[in-house]
Amino acid sequence: MTEDAEKIPLSKLEDIEISTEDKRPKYRWYQVNKDILPAKIAYFLDVARRIGALPNLVLFFTGIGLNKVDAGLILGFRLIGMLIAGPSWGVIADKFHCHRLILIINCIGTILTMGCQPFLAIKYGNPDVNKCPEPLQRMSNFNQTNLTSWSSTRSNKPDQTRTAFFIFFFVSILSAFFEASSSSFIDVATLRKSQLSKHRKIEYGRQRLWGPIGAIFGANVTNLIADNFPNMNVTCYSGLFLTHVVFTILLTITLLVLYKGLSFENKIKEDSSAVQQVPQQTLTKAFQTYICQFEIFLFYTTAVITGITLSPSKVFMFLYLKELGATSLIRMLYIAIAGCAAVFGYFFSGKIIKLIGGPMKSMMVALIVFSLRYLGFAYSPNGWVVLIFQPFHFLSFVLFLSSGMAYVKETSPLMVITSMVSLFLTMLEGVGVLVGSSIGGVIFKDFGGQNLFLIYSFIAMFWATVLAVYIYIFKKTKEKVTDEQNGLSNIEE
Repeated sequence: MTEDAEKIPLSKLEDIEISTEDKRPKYRWYQVNKDILPAKIAYFLDVARRIGALPNLVLFFTGIGLNKVDAGLILGFRLIGMLIAGPSWGVIADKFHCHRLILIINCIGTILTMGCQPFLAIKYGNPDVNKCPEPLQRMSNFNQTNLTSWSSTRSNKPDQTRTAFFIFFFVSILSAFFEASSSSFIDVATLRKSQLSKHRKIEYGRQRLWGPIGAIFGANVTNLIADNFPNMNVTCYSGLFLTHVVFTILLTITLLVLYKGLSFENKIKEDSSAVQQVPQQTLTKAFQTYICQFEIFLFYTTAVITGITLSPSKVFMFLYLKELGATSLIRMLYIAIAGCAAVFGYFFSGKIIKLIGGPMKSMMVALIVFSLRYLGFAYSPNGWVVLIFQPFHFLSFVLFLSSGMAYVKETSPLMVITSMVSLFLTMLEGVGVLVGSSIGGVIFKDFGGQNLFLIYSFIAMFWATVLAVYIYIFKKTKEKVTDEQNGLSNIEE
């Protein structure tokens, strides 16, 4: 591919490359496309390892003797690793086209940083509670045992206590740094495969739907290992690192297969008019030109706002259900319903986005549904009523993520596609969730879960209004002025 061709958005390149084809052969939904099969497996494994590990990390940290405040700080600040890694790995991959090398480096780093934590727990954990099975006194009265035993350890060995906290604090940030880019790399490969596929249409959502299936599988496997963990001087939740390492190895092998032969250079003829119209520029210049557009800036700001909006359901939902007196069955159903809704939403995401009128309008609709869901959560008298609003997960988070990826594909130059996908996911699930959970924790503590969801419902509706004003007033006005100018220029000619 020429250097110029890399500046063209993926959607334009797709038009150029398949313009000679009148029709693609029709395939049934059950006919598996072997070329994109590794992407399905990669989504399955990536979400399985994350959902299997992340919810159980708090149980691991408290299981080795850390208190809840320390565990919360570790889990909150581990996102720093994601904030640094997402854009960094993306830029390096775009500049040097070394996606497979980065995958290997991240695999090794993840195995080392996650695999070492049970051994660190044996050395630095509180021996009074850091056992499998858990001490009976701790199981019968978790809060009291955790605080009293750990406070006694602090009085005896305060230096070891602080050492344990800081070791796991920095190791967690480092592990997030190595594993954060996997999602964006899967998305980039999927988008690139869909752009290069001349004979069969590849929809992003129908690959992404395997993620929720992996979430259910990963959570159950991790819990099964924790329940059957052998008697050792380390918490039973150390088993989560075993599954995480295994999933990481399998994921890396799958991604290496997915990226094998995947070119980020398009074979477009030098005399192509579409290429000749694009001036030559460096990767940095292409990035600056793209990101400095007002609509692009608005898009990434929307990703941050949506991440903030997402944080209550992602971080505080189980605490809110506990506040409502919900049982463990309701919590299980909450996850199961979300998984089923996500599978449905991803499968039909392409059709839904087209029906609504494009990615920007779909993101606006997703924020409106977020707002309505949170109103329902806020006024639910019990956990069973909360479940009524959970199926709309597919029209909120799932629709927004699918619309965001579709927008990146439509607008991003191929030269910086990995960076843009990484930046989008970092803004959504990194910056947004970090800011939202930090503010949400204070709101939950001072005002309760109901007011938390009411406030975030207002935030979602406010930003949906901002998008509506831009789409239906400013953007239409701009398009009308452009059409008038084009009409005048045609008359003059």
